Amino acid sequence: PDSFLVISFAPGYLFDGSDTILVNGAGLDTIYGYRFDPGAPSSPELCRVYGWLFDASGAPESEAVIAAYLPSGVSRIDSGIVSPFQVTAVSDSNGYFYLDLIPNGSLIPDDSKYEITISRSDGTILRERLTVPQQSNWMLTW
Repeated sequence: PDSFLVISFAPGYLFDGSDTILVNGAGLDTIYGYRFDPGAPSSPELCRVYGWLFDASGAPESEAVIAAYLPSGVSRIDSGIVSPFQVTAVSDSNGYFYLDLIPNGSLIPDDSKYEITISRSDGTILRERLTVPQQSNWMLTW
């Protein structure tokens, strides 16, 4: 017997906040989700990388800065040059954010990775190197 904070997750679905359940023995709790469409990226050859941020209590984390850049430096796509400068977004009041990025499979070299950082006013909470897939949208999870 105990109580648990449940934060539901399924790619492509939204859930209403968090659910605290009390367990006193066998039981069943139904959680409903809603299909989510992140929209099309700003250009068809890009991938919309999106996600939500929540604090430890399950409340949305707004005003966090999400940044992505290519730490290996300049890359190429076909005959063009891709700058290593950062692309950034800020999470909204629901904790939602998105970045439109070039999939790594389209870059030369194709084994490059983006460095993704998520920062709040009190410091960086995530720093990870990731490969953006060759698709129109992708939910960032870690």
